Amino acid sequence: MKSIKLNESQKMACNLLATGMKTSEILKQLKIRPETLSRWKQIEEFKSCLQKTQEKVLESIIETQEHILILSQDIIIQALKNETLDDFKK
Repeated sequence: MKSIKLNESQKMACNLLATGMKTSEILKQLKIRPETLSRWKQIEEFKSCLQKTQEKVLESIIETQEHILILSQDIIIQALKNETLDDFKK
């Protein structure tokens, strides 16, 4: 099967789908018909793009959550070590 390159609208649809945007909003934003998006979803390159983009989005979410967790732990440790706080605030 011949490999094809995705056009800008297909790439944008891929990104919007990966971030969880509703299909109806994607159709409006890109000014395409439901049949068009459905046809794109059957293209191997589109499926691959969507999977890779979803993985990147999930990796970004995980990194953000890890960062928040580390910051939260640091704040809790600082509060517990703070001698000026009463036990209720700790």
